[in-house]
Amino acid sequence: MNCATWWTMPEPTMPAPVLIVAPMGRSGTNYLKSMLETHPGLYSVDVLEDYLNVGAENLNAYVNGVIKMWDAMEGSNYIGPEPVGRDDMLAALGKALLSFIGGDKDLTLRPLSKSPVAGDWDVGLRLFPKANYLLIIRDPRSITESFLNVRSAWSMNFTLEQLAASWAQRMRAISKTIADNQDAVHEGRIVTVRYEKLVADPAGVLNGVLERIGLPHFPEGGAPGQDFPVIGSSFGARTEAGRVDFTPQPKPDDFDPTKRWADWTPAQHQRFNRICGALMKKWGYEPVD
Repeated sequence: MNCATWWTMPEPTMPAPVLIVAPMGRSGTNYLKSMLETHPGLYSVDVLEDYLNVGAENLNAYVNGVIKMWDAMEGSNYIGPEPVGRDDMLAALGKALLSFIGGDKDLTLRPLSKSPVAGDWDVGLRLFPKANYLLIIRDPRSITESFLNVRSAWSMNFTLEQLAASWAQRMRAISKTIADNQDAVHEGRIVTVRYEKLVADPAGVLNGVLERIGLPHFPEGGAPGQDFPVIGSSFGARTEAGRVDFTPQPKPDDFDPTKRWADWTPAQHQRFNRICGALMKKWGYEPVD
């Protein structure tokens, strides 16, 4: 008897993805992803920004509807070898989505992806239960100033108040998701990365992140340093059309993205603090009176 007729090797499983998210754009997702791309245990998927959590609540509603119909049937509708529930179906959909964006191209490495927004993150944690989510947090005043400086390139017309309100709204949702998923925090499935610390000590922060998500440190001398190229800065190079340039650019000696708001007036700080000062302080950013 050919042994292949009664036994086959199990198919290799898709490695756990590393997914970078942020409360909103201009938070540093490009910077963090570009640094992690240089790690030998990671590779980038086939999309620049996945947005997989955006609208994930619709998938959750779909799964709830299907399971509700199953539960309404007499007896047991699912007759597979093991019981399944909502989270099992969500995880199956998540696996298909990861495959769709190239998350299974190399089963010897872990796929790396990013989104400039967290989206329906509470559902995302169930869609991708094995993923390590890296949440990058940046001073919202720097985010705001970056948006205000880049709006001409992207045909945006946000005001300081609108940007402050958007950050506050999204950070409240993120704070709740983290509070409701403390097991994921302890297990390294949610890892917070402080943008300012990453800029100051890239190798130290990155190796700390790698430890949390179960990957080895960068090889000795191989970690990105403070001279890492600038990518997509609203205060950096522009294309001929005047748009933000996302190709790597040499880092100028005076480049400091951590306090873009240094020249704000007292009135600007007052307007900003009125909207999100308390939440900003909760996340470690001291308001200016």
